[in-house]
Amino acid sequence: KEGYSLDFDSTRLLHEDGHQEGVKTGYTRVGLKPCLHPLLAVLEEAKLVAGFWLRPGNTSCANNIEGFTLEVLGRLPKWLKVRVVRADSGFCENQWLSLLEGRSLRYIVVARLMSPLRKLIVKGMDWQPTGVRGVTVAEILHHEKGWSRPRRLVAVRHEIKEKKRAGGKKLIEVPGYLFQALVTNLSDAHSPLAVWRDY
Repeated sequence: KEGYSLDFDSTRLLHEDGHQEGVKTGYTRVGLKPCLHPLLAVLEEAKLVAGFWLRPGNTSCANNIEGFTLEVLGRLPKWLKVRVVRADSGFCENQWLSLLEGRSLRYIVVARLMSPLRKLIVKGMDWQPTGVRGVTVAEILHHEKGWSRPRRLVAVRHEIKEKKRAGGKKLIEVPGYLFQALVTNLSDAHSPLAVWRDY
């Protein structure tokens, strides 16, 4: 009833012989290899691929994500409501976030833990308990370099000794913790913990 979660992602399809059309050398989980780098859009609740573009293996994650997004949205049935758009840090770019905002789409996108944001997380956040053991959260209005405007940033801090599964990055300045940061335009009615759980 609330609508569907539309997840955007990219992956790498290895082609060891390297002779297929569009195959280029790109970074994969096993190093630099001949591959394709497709874009995917998935309706999470329906477990349905809503869009798929093959791209050469040497393209960046967000290469032509705006065109792909417009095509996917244009092909969705008119009755289908998108509740939230989600994506990893490879898509955390101003142009794409602005496109989503211009279409009144709510989103949760993993922030890139670049140096200014890392410093902010280490020294500038007011960490609050969540009721989940080993997890604290903080939020701030953050204006990343290259963004057209400030955006809501939700930071999540996990104690490593309490962490049961993968997720988050180590910041050398704060041993014993893993960190995640999410950029969202969900309203303050969605607590930082709710934003993290939705992602």
